[in-house]
Amino acid sequence: MRQNIKVKLDELKFYDEKPIGIFGARASGKTIFFTVLYGLSGFNTVDEKFSVICDEPESRKYLKKNYSYLLDGKLPPRTEINDITKINMNYFYNNSSYTLRSFDFAGELLKDHYEETGDKHDKAFLELQDQIYAFFANCSGILVFIEPNSNKKEGFERQTEIDKLLGFLKDYKGKWGFDIPMGLVITKWDKVSEDLNKKTYEEEEYKVEQYVAEHDIYRNVYSLLSGVSSEVKIFPVSAFGEAKEKDLPPDDLKPFNLFLPLVWIAKTRDKEWKDKIINVLKEKIAEKDAKEIVDVFRESNDNKELLKEVNLAYKKYLRNIKSKRSLIMVTVLVVVLGLGYLIGKPHINRAIDINKVKKVSNTNDNTAKMEILKNYYEKYGKKDEVVKKYFEENEELFKQEIEKNIEFPDKKIKYIDTFLEIYPDSTYRLELEALRAYTAYRKDIENSNNNYDRYQISKNFIRSYPYYKNLESVKANYNNYLKLADREKYQEIASKNVITSDNEELFKLIELYLSTEDFTEFRKEVNEIKQAIEEETHYQRIVESLSSYNRNLTKEGLKDLELKANNYISNTIVGKYEKRVKEILKSAQNIEKGIEMDTEYHLKSSNPIESNKVVLKVNVNNKDSYLERKNTNDTDIYVGSIYFKINILTEFDLTLYVTDKKGVEKQYFASEIKISDLNKQIAMKSKNNGDSIEVRIRINENNLKIK
Repeated sequence: MRQNIKVKLDELKFYDEKPIGIFGARASGKTIFFTVLYGLSGFNTVDEKFSVICDEPESRKYLKKNYSYLLDGKLPPRTEINDITKINMNYFYNNSSYTLRSFDFAGELLKDHYEETGDKHDKAFLELQDQIYAFFANCSGILVFIEPNSNKKEGFERQTEIDKLLGFLKDYKGKWGFDIPMGLVITKWDKVSEDLNKKTYEEEEYKVEQYVAEHDIYRNVYSLLSGVSSEVKIFPVSAFGEAKEKDLPPDDLKPFNLFLPLVWIAKTRDKEWKDKIINVLKEKIAEKDAKEIVDVFRESNDNKELLKEVNLAYKKYLRNIKSKRSLIMVTVLVVVLGLGYLIGKPHINRAIDINKVKKVSNTNDNTAKMEILKNYYEKYGKKDEVVKKYFEENEELFKQEIEKNIEFPDKKIKYIDTFLEIYPDSTYRLELEALRAYTAYRKDIENSNNNYDRYQISKNFIRSYPYYKNLESVKANYNNYLKLADREKYQEIASKNVITSDNEELFKLIELYLSTEDFTEFRKEVNEIKQAIEEETHYQRIVESLSSYNRNLTKEGLKDLELKANNYISNTIVGKYEKRVKEILKSAQNIEKGIEMDTEYHLKSSNPIESNKVVLKVNVNNKDSYLERKNTNDTDIYVGSIYFKINILTEFDLTLYVTDKKGVEKQYFASEIKISDLNKQIAMKSKNNGDSIEVRIRINENNLKIK
């Protein structure tokens, strides 16, 4: 009885790690289901949210390749008999996450034997088959895929395969552990019902239930599932919506009802989980075990109703524990006070526990020996003389049980820690410390979706535990992850080099690759990409500087352009833009020396300029030039033009002499007019009464710009 409780507790402590599995024979639609699901995003309504992600690189690569076949109007290649592809996806329903995990395997592996091989191959075949069944034994929900088929022989084979699976699982797990939700998914529903996208799910739900009821094989399968599970539901599903001849995908994929089986099994699995916790809380279990199974549920579930039920059951459990403790305390007090019982219950309990240690030591139940020794130590924190010899006799057995018979990583680590506490001077200490690290290593590898992280994890383990007895397997993993990570990081760099304009992000990827000394396969290519990007980046800076200078003709802009051009020429390796940059630099240097050009001078006033004579003195490079107009009477006056050699540093000082009809002269001044001020209206102010006349110096700015 207690062993049964222990099995239940172990199941519930790691229930959040149990995936949803998909089971189906050849041509049942497993591969297409995973592939189309990979290409979809989910849905988001007022009441429900659903999304699917595939962040595990190997699964994503496999499904992406398959999806490309569908987009080309082709079917993915059939899964070969010896190929088992592990698929990891996560889907989120409301705020809870679920692992959708399966093997994409050839349906032939579900047969009783592989008829085309001899005995030698049968053994390998059976090992693959056992691997599949062992996976489904750890699932918390299973979707069984069957395609509609009028061939009774094939239908009977499907029935036999499902019967075999259920028999295996029931023997392996027992009724309690195997009472999980099961969905019967009739795939390729577009073969049965046409124009699916014009119909509602309610219509098709009724039709699929009728279909199962009217066909013996499908009815038998439904009965098999209902016989072992209290939660069974039928779903019609079409990954394509409609298919062309020979089951080829349509030009436009319109899946029908792809998400609903996953939503249903997620909700039902959580309900079953909740029910199991509530039932176990009614049993006689340790308080720390109760807390652990409740905490796992709380951390993994966001359904308020289910959480409320579990919390109520847990509170009731705690009240019962408290009541029992109070009763025990009263009983002990009565005994102590009434009978003068001086020895006390702890001595009796220890005597009972010592007797358990002695008794189990005479049996062949190694698991029980380990559990009782462990529990004794955890309870009393020491090995007293009475039981010391039993601990010493069973040290090696304890170690072997940890190595061979404890599967869950967290549990194995916990047991190793207890062993090392019990046997601090054990000769197995280094070996078990390495095993503990290896168990944590395997867990980290399993939880990681990134081959680069897996490579780093493997490398750190090899450095820290060179004495681990199975180090060669870790090294093999390390080499595999290194190769994959090297390739993936290079592919990421190459891909972003094509599509991204964010060179900062790309440089980070490149620096990561080049700083990883073990990455050698594509080091030459990555260095070439880096040099090309650096070249492109330097050139773009020149282009930006050139554009800035042409917009605003300043000496600072010209100097910045020359500096960037010289830097490029000094540092370029590829030399892609060297010719163009030298042309830019030469043009900049010519502008710095000076360009000969016409300068035109125009006056503008709000009132007509009435004069006998207008004289404009232009001082450039400490040299005066004069322009003169007579008898003016206009608001806009063209005074004339002068040919100068101008560079970017040239400044103009202007003095305007206006002699009116009475012979009175007024002077207007404007000084330090820069190149950037040309082609603009500039005020020339009078010193006498503060009035002004505007002047515009017109030049062809293109002469000072760089093409």
